[in-house]
Amino acid sequence: MPRKNETETAPVAEVKAEVMTEPITQVLAEYPAEDPMQIVNGTMNMSENLQTICESFIANRDALRKAVMLGNIKMCVLAADILTTAGVTADVDQLKALRKIINKKVSLISYLVLRSELPLLAALCLSPDPEATLDKINRIYDIMKKRCGRSFYVAMLSILFSQTMDEEQAAQIAERGKVLFDAFNKKHPIITSDRDIASACLLALSDKTDEQILEECEATHSLLKNAFRDSTFPQFCAYILCMTDGVPDDKATRLLELFFALKASKKKYLTGHEMEVLAALSLTNLSTGELMDAIIVIEAFLSKQKEYGALSGFDEQRRLMNAAMLATAAFGDRNLTAVNIMAAIVALVAEQDADDAATAASIATT
Repeated sequence: MPRKNETETAPVAEVKAEVMTEPITQVLAEYPAEDPMQIVNGTMNMSENLQTICESFIANRDALRKAVMLGNIKMCVLAADILTTAGVTADVDQLKALRKIINKKVSLISYLVLRSELPLLAALCLSPDPEATLDKINRIYDIMKKRCGRSFYVAMLSILFSQTMDEEQAAQIAERGKVLFDAFNKKHPIITSDRDIASACLLALSDKTDEQILEECEATHSLLKNAFRDSTFPQFCAYILCMTDGVPDDKATRLLELFFALKASKKKYLTGHEMEVLAALSLTNLSTGELMDAIIVIEAFLSKQKEYGALSGFDEQRRLMNAAMLATAAFGDRNLTAVNIMAAIVALVAEQDADDAATAASIATT
């Protein structure tokens, strides 16, 4: 898994210097270890919201683990995030019943089940008519894969789109998304992959012209890649930041401010695809300090939960990404729910791929 990289380019050093001079709240030092959910920056409503989000997330995660006992833990986290963002707490028996519907209606080799079963369960849990919703997801996925290819990301996009659009709208978005993807691929063929098609389709929802989208993505990507010795995740961050209005420089700077604020607080947020979750969080209206405090408080809460401790595989750096994901669920723009979830999807799958590669390498050397 990629670890943090640093550069001292002038623009980034400037941002870093500004952030480092701001007072950084030492949240974990000030809050009692047994009760990390205290008032954040003096705002009781924020504290209550974080408490509710965190408790709901853990309840959803545990329900999903009981319903799908051998399910992938990263996809369990993603599914719990989908439910928590929607303000729903899942019931184990309901999830088991929904799983039977999936087994009846979806092929075992479909990407809607391969890796996606848990998020699909979460999506069906939100529906008043799960069978009709699953039929609609199948139809949308058939449309999407004809234009964008078969992949886990296209399957996840179909699940997300089913909540807000019909088949005709999905077809239009897929057509435009493919055009944008081809343009990205032409510009950056080495770093563009099947992950980009999902981002391109989300960008296709924008009222901006194709030219405006491409120009803004390129400008934002250039700004961010100067901050890190990597071109891949800045491209995905650029997609996310370009899904809202605003000046590219301002949005990129705000993301960097949040990253360096965490770094100044001694929290080592990873600079891989995890940055996309931070990019989604940076689009909220809260101040950088408030967002940083929320991440630190949530990470402290997670560190005390079962299967999030020292021996769980979720070290502090991974918990920080999960914390940013939950902070986005708490404070993110509901109009950007699909964008926020897609950021979590890419980050969690990148983590799983890195774990799988490490396991394979370890087996190969034994």
